[in-house]
Amino acid sequence: MRAARVLGVGVMALALTAAVAQEPKKKPQQGTLKVGDVAPAFELTDVEGKNPVKLADLKGTPVVLVFGSCT
Repeated sequence: MRAARVLGVGVMALALTAAVAQEPKKKPQQGTLKVGDVAPAFELTDVEGKNPVKLADLKGTPVVLVFGSCT
């Protein structure tokens, strides 16, 4: 009885894994923002990697967003 239950759980896990693998992945849209658009809401950690910082928390404060390499 226990073996049948374990086998059933394993089969269900494989079926779920196969279903997720077959879902079409949504491609993120890049380049949809234009100059003057409002920045989308997001959250990152501070430079020490400890405290979360939300863009909304900085409303009213000048913010410079730099994404990419700064070498």
